[in-house]
Amino acid sequence: MQTPVFDTSEIIIEKKALDSFDFLVKVTLPSECIQKITSRLIEGGMPQTDDQLMQILVKVCVDEVFAREERPSVWGPAMLGGKPDLPKAGQDFSFEMMIDQIPNFEIPPFEDLVIRRPQLDISEDLVQQEIHSQRFDAADHQASDAPISKDNRVTIDLQIFSLDQARQPIVLNDLVGRVSDQTSSVVFNGLKFEDLNQALLGHVAGDVFEASISVPKVIRTEGFSGDLHKAKIAVQKVEVATPLSIDDVLKRYGTPNLVVLKSQIQASLERRFELDQMAFMTDDLFRQLLDRIDYSPPERVLRSLEFDVGQKAFKLCQSNGGSEDEAKSAAERAISSARDLVARSAKRKAIVTVLCSQHQLHYSEDATQDQIRNLAALQGKRPEDYRQELVDSGQIHAITTQVLEQQITRLALGQAEVVDIDPE
Repeated sequence: MQTPVFDTSEIIIEKKALDSFDFLVKVTLPSECIQKITSRLIEGGMPQTDDQLMQILVKVCVDEVFAREERPSVWGPAMLGGKPDLPKAGQDFSFEMMIDQIPNFEIPPFEDLVIRRPQLDISEDLVQQEIHSQRFDAADHQASDAPISKDNRVTIDLQIFSLDQARQPIVLNDLVGRVSDQTSSVVFNGLKFEDLNQALLGHVAGDVFEASISVPKVIRTEGFSGDLHKAKIAVQKVEVATPLSIDDVLKRYGTPNLVVLKSQIQASLERRFELDQMAFMTDDLFRQLLDRIDYSPPERVLRSLEFDVGQKAFKLCQSNGGSEDEAKSAAERAISSARDLVARSAKRKAIVTVLCSQHQLHYSEDATQDQIRNLAALQGKRPEDYRQELVDSGQIHAITTQVLEQQITRLALGQAEVVDIDPE
């Protein structure tokens, strides 16, 4: 085993407690330790530039700060005063940073909570509605220039914008679904939209318009809630068809009989509902926790998150052709409108961190992959393609959060009072 470069206990760490479980930390790395690090790098044939050496020194110090912490951090370190300067020969290396410790706020016992659990009886009527849709799906379709009406198959591109108008929109292209009457929800690529149906009726192929719609629970991420969101809808295609008979549907799909077809439909509807049900119960649980727990994230964290929102809004405006002044105005509006949302989201993250620590819940790549597979199957996509979409849009971390929150929900369901409700 290689001899350590130096004894890290020689690093001088001074802490000052602040509000919200935050600390101001001053770190000093003695010059003797710096000399030992540079000598070892030279001996190993790995000479560094000044910038590279500075990064190594910072990492050594930050690692030692967290090694001495008894409680983990929620938000990680934040350097003060920008990038520290590399000291001259014979001088100590010193800088200040902010760190936090995981809060020790009081979590209400799960036994004191009431979680609402939507219960859906996959009735014969629901199965028949799906069979009705499949009679159309299996038929030959012809493009139509007529206004969208009941039982038309519609292909759309959809962009849903965050409430703060700052984040990248949820983009869903080539969504295919069959519209029904005005009051019904509609399923496009396995995603249930409560009010998209009403927005589409009466439009024609080629229309591009805006509407206010809700986001399906299973694809909500940070910045998207149960409220109505502005959406841009582009109608790519409208198709009409004469429905096939049941026997023709069975032949088209190679299904042996109607009993098997109903069983397949039942299983599909149940799986789709299970995902919606878990998303609803998770939101219901965290709504109660957010209301009952007294905690405010560190002000520096909130300002940093708000700054990120502003930066995203600034870049999004410029990418859409806005001037610098317009982008600045967009950033200011985004920060103002996102303030409450950012605070609530940050508080929720802290609650998740505390609960995971208390109950030894951990990130699981297998569970994340399962969630990606489930969501991809709903939308008729290959899991690897859907995962890449999440990576490209910066939303892959949202799936990890979903998995952790659902672990907490399953734990709570075993202790809380559970009340079954109608899903509507």
